Amino acid sequence: MKMGKRLKRRLAGNAGQAMSEYILLIVCVAMGCAFMYDKLPNVVESYLQAFYYCISRVYP
Repeated sequence: MKMGKRLKRRLAGNAGQAMSEYILLIVCVAMGCAFMYDKLPNVVESYLQAFYYCISRVYP
């Protein structure tokens, strides 16, 4: 019976570590998304400026 209690304690500790790693991963992904959200509109705008320039040219 003691072996069962030790095993439960050990498994419970591992589950807590896995949850901590999961939360850390989610925070890192959220920070990366916030950075991309800040930079992405500028990239798209510069890409579209060249496209609009090509479309607006008058062909002879």
